[in-house]
Amino acid sequence: MLDLRGKIDPGSASRYITTLVHAHIPGPMDAWREFSVPIQDLLFDMFTRRFAFTRPEDLPRARAVWESTVQTNLRKSMWEAWDKAMKTTGNRDPMAWLDYGPVWLRRDYWESLCERWAAGPWQQRSQAAIRN
Repeated sequence: MLDLRGKIDPGSASRYITTLVHAHIPGPMDAWREFSVPIQDLLFDMFTRRFAFTRPEDLPRARAVWESTVQTNLRKSMWEAWDKAMKTTGNRDPMAWLDYGPVWLRRDYWESLCERWAAGPWQQRSQAAIRN
């Protein structure tokens, strides 16, 4: 986790962040901003127990990097799950993906997300993104 100079290994930290979020996702959420602040704080606290920061002045920067990393990693995880389900089923309809969720996400959460993704507003945004 630490290199010889006492620096945190970014790859190790990033993998641990992803593992934490996957293990503690509190509901059918596909974006970090959907997590409540107390849950965000709890997960950051769990992270800082494993990756200790000896100087208190390092914590604000660590939190900023944490926020950026967790947003990116969760977005990537969700995209990979979405992409794998779409390729496995050969179908762009999220309702066809119900049986193809990622192992790290509870089935009922995945099903709720598929229902959300199949709904009008999400589909409209998705189609607009494809056109742009």
